[in-house]
Amino acid sequence: MSTQQTLRNQLMELKMNGALQGLEKQIMDQKYYGLDFEERLIDLLQSEIQLKSRKKMDTLLKKSNLKYRNATLLDIDLSPKRNINRSMFNSLSDCLWMNQGKNLIITGSTGCGKTWLACAYGNQAILNQMQVLFTRINILITEVNVSRASGNYLNYIDKLTKNHVIILDDLFVSKMTLNDEYELLEIVEATVNKCCLIITSQFAVKDWFAQFSNPTLADAILDRIVHNAYRYELISETSKRKSENLMTKFK
Repeated sequence: MSTQQTLRNQLMELKMNGALQGLEKQIMDQKYYGLDFEERLIDLLQSEIQLKSRKKMDTLLKKSNLKYRNATLLDIDLSPKRNINRSMFNSLSDCLWMNQGKNLIITGSTGCGKTWLACAYGNQAILNQMQVLFTRINILITEVNVSRASGNYLNYIDKLTKNHVIILDDLFVSKMTLNDEYELLEIVEATVNKCCLIITSQFAVKDWFAQFSNPTLADAILDRIVHNAYRYELISETSKRKSENLMTKFK
């Protein structure tokens, strides 16, 4: 058996498929023949690291349930008409704030790109090897209720808090019951300072309190979410045109 085949077999046994691909590349490309042992070894290990990194990101992306998997921060329209603070946008692109107990609130009318922007930050977090979960509040509360009924509530919450970033899409899109509000408080309490919350809503933050039926719960929830959150209040040309048309219609 040749030395090359022995290397192949050993790499396959070790399940080092990236290094195996790197070995095949080195065998086929004569530019590697002039490199010394250490340089060729570094190249093989780098191939292994890159493959493992891609696989991890693929796994994180599948688990994230992101609505828009192709959303990126590079594609975000930062023109003044969108009302996105460019300085804040640039400072948040490194995702360091996600590990600092900070949240992000994105508000605006239907069609202004709230969910796309939230998913762009989710994808950026995945590029930084963070675990992300995209969900809607009604789905999350349903899962919590199911876990309570089956006796798996603590396990469910423990699994939930293993996410670095949780994206709650379209908060207040439907009226919450009092039980929903209690469950939301439990979720927020469990995740505060452990997970970064990215929340989208059609309602401006100043109107959030009025969406709750219980003022005490509203105070507790908003205190934990809002006080340490960055905010975007998006504007789209579509929503502006709708407003202008309505104003014209009812003049």
